[in-house]
Amino acid sequence: MADLITVAQLRAIAARRAPFATKIAESFNPIVAAFTVTTPLRLMHFLTHLALGSDGFTYVREIWGLAAA
Repeated sequence: MADLITVAQLRAIAARRAPFATKIAESFNPIVAAFTVTTPLRLMHFLTHLALGSDGFTYVREIWGLAAA
C-alpha cells in the first residue's frame, strides 16, 4: 500500500512547526492498515483526531492542564 500521508502534508495541515510530524507520518500507515481505517471519511476523521489531540502534531502525551492527573 502506498503511503497515505507524508511529513510535508502533516506540516501543511498543522500550519506551524510540527516537531512530531515525521514520527506520526511513519506510524500512520501501519496503524490505519492494522485497524482497517480505509475509507476517505474514516481516514479524515482519524487524522483530525490526531491533529487535535497532539495540538497540531506538537505533543505526544496528553496535556491535563495545571493539575496532576
